[in-house]
Amino acid sequence: MSQATNAKTQRVLAALQGDDPDRVPFAAWMHFATQHLEPQETAGLHERFFQAYDLDLMKVMNDYPYPLPEGMDQVDGADAMRRFEPLDAPVAFERQLDVIRELRRRLGSDLIILDTVFNPFGVAQVLLKRSFDDLKTRYPEEFRRLLQVIAESLRRYVRASLRAGASGIFYSVNGASASLLGPDEFEASVRELDRSILSAAADAAMNVCHAHGDDPRVLDLLDYPVHAFSWSHLATSPSIAAFRQRSDACVIGGIDERLTIVRKHPSDIRADILGAVRDAGRTRFIIGPGCSLASETPVRLIEAARFAALET
Repeated sequence: MSQATNAKTQRVLAALQGDDPDRVPFAAWMHFATQHLEPQETAGLHERFFQAYDLDLMKVMNDYPYPLPEGMDQVDGADAMRRFEPLDAPVAFERQLDVIRELRRRLGSDLIILDTVFNPFGVAQVLLKRSFDDLKTRYPEEFRRLLQVIAESLRRYVRASLRAGASGIFYSVNGASASLLGPDEFEASVRELDRSILSAAADAAMNVCHAHGDDPRVLDLLDYPVHAFSWSHLATSPSIAAFRQRSDACVIGGIDERLTIVRKHPSDIRADILGAVRDAGRTRFIIGPGCSLASETPVRLIEAARFAALET
């Protein structure tokens, strides 16, 4: 990225570096059900959302599915898992890469644009669907190979995304819940591959580790090579205050993204955000949801979050 001239980007980079920004940066994102849309339409929805709430950075949702091998409509056993091979990113993920290119063209060279990348464990959960637990247990060697194949595809994809114009990646770590995997299995099935994928974005301006799910191992991910951490801190542990006792890394949070947000008042949103800023500190903090905002979130509540950011 060239030297930042965009005030929004200067604000975000100041937060990442521990400098004192003019105010705390504000970001938000939600799913737009774009898996059936062409890249131009997907880019347009992101751009309109970005402009509507005057966001400081853009997180690009990635709803286009990871491809199955040709002729396969479900993964139902060891033979099916063995058919997966590393993918050529510009071909396999062409539509998402086109979204990134289009957004960079529309929004200019300086804005922070983060591409969402799901980790191999999360991709495997989607590919194997309800058979995930059974296949993972019955065919551990094939499952491990599948994760490695997905990881190589994602390493290639991350490099292609950065070439297409992404400033970095928003890396969603599935399998980080203590209730889902024990420490040994987490090390074998998640951490090693995650770090190898993140290494492909080592020169990016901003990378985020998002610990997805209930009871996430956020404090066990502090060695991930990223600039910021994200998790649903208003719904699960650790609190931002507890995180701050272990790390001064940048945190993204303050907005309760769950569907229960529809029952909140703007004053509740303001209180959540200002409380998070108090716990995290005004530096190394970006206001944002703990995960994707519920699609039903009322406009006035997202606006309340933007107004709260202006108070910081």
